[in-house]
Amino acid sequence: MISQRRKLARQALVKALQIRQAAKVKITDPICIYDFVERFGVEVRFESLPSMEGMYSKSPRPVIILNVERPSVRIFYNCGHEFGHHVFNHGYKIDELIENRKHKNNFYPDEFLVDCFSGFLLMPKIALQNAFKIRNWEPNSLNSLQLYSLACYFGVGYSTLITHLRHALGILDPIIAQELIKYQPNKIKRDIIGEIEGENLIIIDQHWQKRPVDIQVGDLSIAPLGTFQEGNCVSKVQTNNQWEVFKGIKQGVGRLVNPKIKWSAFVRVTKKNYVGLGKYRHFEEPNDE
Repeated sequence: MISQRRKLARQALVKALQIRQAAKVKITDPICIYDFVERFGVEVRFESLPSMEGMYSKSPRPVIILNVERPSVRIFYNCGHEFGHHVFNHGYKIDELIENRKHKNNFYPDEFLVDCFSGFLLMPKIALQNAFKIRNWEPNSLNSLQLYSLACYFGVGYSTLITHLRHALGILDPIIAQELIKYQPNKIKRDIIGEIEGENLIIIDQHWQKRPVDIQVGDLSIAPLGTFQEGNCVSKVQTNNQWEVFKGIKQGVGRLVNPKIKWSAFVRVTKKNYVGLGKYRHFEEPNDE
């Protein structure tokens, strides 16, 4: 069983690297998985699917359907998972909610394969090592805030990143991983911004490059002091001694700019629990002025 898992993980890694190369995306760059899969002619749809994580259908045309009722980071990872079914030519697949699976401990090779694929596609080892290097961080010296900010950068969950670093890549010491996993994202959020009302929190630093900042209406994002917004999809709600705090106000596309550090990034806001085609998720509502 162990040798089979290793073989499948290796297959997933090779395919993830090949797919990035085919898309002409650098191995060091983070990606927005929704934009990425559409390069391969795969339609992405968001729907309310109470009993499912997501599904993939090959015909009449390739489509991935994702459950908007899941946490944002889970939906992001699930998209990579369903895309794995596409690239490995698995045909029609329905993935039920993990907590609803009757035989959770059973081993399903196809599911293991595409789960590994999603991790390697979203978080290549070289991309993570590059993120550490430009920030002057060492994996085994990370604190929870630093790890959370990296999870935001790669679009994945805090615990998902810990698991990937520890088990898939083997670059995080088991004892360090056990300590870091004790911290919960909600506590990290409170430690940073206190009791400001908001949904998810995205940490943005001056090294955020190569992909837009994607949030939902009601989400909070923090950026370096001196950052301001262009456009009206986000609004500044607080300035403290370290951060500017922004909140997603309405669906649309804007920009965060910081002239002091010569940094900027597009910010894209989606309606909470948006239902519809992925490519339209940031379009302003028809009644918006």
